[in-house]
Amino acid sequence: MLAGNKIDYRGRHSFVTGGSQGLGFSLAAELVERGSSVTICARNESKLVAAVEQLEKHRSSDDQFIKYVSADLTDYQATLSAVHIESPPSLIFCCAGCSTPGWFNDMDIETFKSDMDANYFSALHTAKAATRAIVDNDIKDAHITLVSSVLGFPLGVPGYSSYTPAKHAIRGLGDALRTELKLYGIHTHVYFPGTIYTPGYETENKTKPALTKKIEGAADGLTPEQCAKALLSGIDKGEYHITSDFVGSLIKNLSRGASPSNNVIIDTLLFIIAAIALPFWRMYMDWLVTKERKQRTPN
Repeated sequence: MLAGNKIDYRGRHSFVTGGSQGLGFSLAAELVERGSSVTICARNESKLVAAVEQLEKHRSSDDQFIKYVSADLTDYQATLSAVHIESPPSLIFCCAGCSTPGWFNDMDIETFKSDMDANYFSALHTAKAATRAIVDNDIKDAHITLVSSVLGFPLGVPGYSSYTPAKHAIRGLGDALRTELKLYGIHTHVYFPGTIYTPGYETENKTKPALTKKIEGAADGLTPEQCAKALLSGIDKGEYHITSDFVGSLIKNLSRGASPSNNVIIDTLLFIIAAIALPFWRMYMDWLVTKERKQRTPN
């Protein structure tokens, strides 16, 4: 069981990627309300300007600063400059990313490369640049949070072949950093949300196969605000792998490996439930795909 260490956000500087909309924006708003200064980072400057105006409404102290930096996080040097543009942050949230669903056989190879850049390499670059800033400035009690997805667990949902590998890579990065960054007193967290009702979700639905939508329809999504609160709650509890719903907790505990448990008793019970239930869900997905094949190639 992990010991919680609730963070006092007052006087902190939080750096949030993907902060112009969706989870990143809602997380930034929650951080501002809790007293943290915030720098949000994304590509689109006009969206960043609008986001900062909205974040000002959540300000809890005149001592806070709320700023933005426009940067291409797929470029490491640009990311390095972005992280160092203001006073070094002690709380880093890697929320930037996107999904381009489609059938593996139909998608252009460039889609796989761009999804890996937007999701994995943006997180890698941010974590690397932030670690350098934290170590160089001897910042104490720093936290780096990577945002993966429930698809970062071994699920294999059809339609996400360009997105799933990137989210698995983020989990792998987190596993490597969790132990190594203890050298510098840095806490590492990985968040695995399910469906989040964001503008990005609306965009991905434009290319998402009907079969994928049908599979996702079995699970309810959450708002960005709900996910932001769940993420910060997990950090305050000292959790490494953080989920925000029951299904995510089931999948997490069946595939935790050597990762630390959040609560030995509860996680063991969830493991037992998942070991019984998830094979049936996998068989349901296999059945849907087989049905799709028969519809495509009728006798």
